[in-house]
Amino acid sequence: MPWVAAWNKVQLAADSDHQETKLHVRSPDDPIRVKRPARIHPVPDYAADAVNTMITNLLDDFTQQLRTQEMDAVAAAGRWEKLKASVARRTRLCVRDRRRALRNTLKQKLTRLVRQQQRLAAQQAEAPLTGRYH
Repeated sequence: MPWVAAWNKVQLAADSDHQETKLHVRSPDDPIRVKRPARIHPVPDYAADAVNTMITNLLDDFTQQLRTQEMDAVAAAGRWEKLKASVARRTRLCVRDRRRALRNTLKQKLTRLVRQQQRLAAQQAEAPLTGRYH
């Protein structure tokens, strides 16, 4: 019974002469990986403008496709589902790109400030001491 992961008994809500039995089955060769899906909404503040622009462009393109191409309701529904998946995927990518750009910008600023501080410390170490500042 390698496929049986677990089983348990549950008392039914209605009065009954038996119990409910739940059998949890899992493939022994390919166990289930549980991964929490990435959050798409709400979008972080640093990426809100970029995501709004991207979604507006996607919806404009979708509207143009609906106007120019003749399709039935089933095909339109299929395209709508593809659009929703595309919006989710591109939102995650857009947020990731904005986060990387923001992080890199902050890292570059910090690196510049550290270099500037080191240069100033080196200049102060080389400068002769005068009685005016002592």
